[in-house]
Amino acid sequence: MQITPETRVGPLLDAHPELEDPLVAFVPAFDKLKNPVLRRTVARFATLEHAARVGGVALPELLAFLRRSLGQGEACEGSEGGLSEATEEAPAWFRPGAVALELDAEALLAEGGHPLGRVRQELAARPAGAVVAVRSSFEPAPLLEALAGEGLLVWCAPAEGGFRTCIRRP
Repeated sequence: MQITPETRVGPLLDAHPELEDPLVAFVPAFDKLKNPVLRRTVARFATLEHAARVGGVALPELLAFLRRSLGQGEACEGSEGGLSEATEEAPAWFRPGAVALELDAEALLAEGGHPLGRVRQELAARPAGAVVAVRSSFEPAPLLEALAGEGLLVWCAPAEGGFRTCIRRP
């Protein structure tokens, strides 16, 4: 398996389960991959690019670590890239008064749920223009990509001790 920014975390760990412990030792934030719900859901579509952002590690550093661990060369075609960073500047569509509900990602995961499903459920129950916010200790890059891919408006900003992601159905 070629290690690139687009490599999906779940399939990588399925193909190379021996990487899990060294990966967690390399980036302690990846300990969340041991949560079975997160492993079955987020890890399935989260790329290494997403994982680097969530783990607060430089993408080239993560790719080099994984390639070394698998006996691959340090460089790989297509290893450039980068998702936009979380930003404090609110987009034009965001209105603080439109936030209908605040969810805690860690609490949902601890209960065996997943923020993606809960956000979809809550937005479906609310009128267009309503905003659901999710607080997390990490930037939820896979959640952002999945929801934006569904045509929802998504904004993530640094917040006390982590991030606040606001999602709006147009």
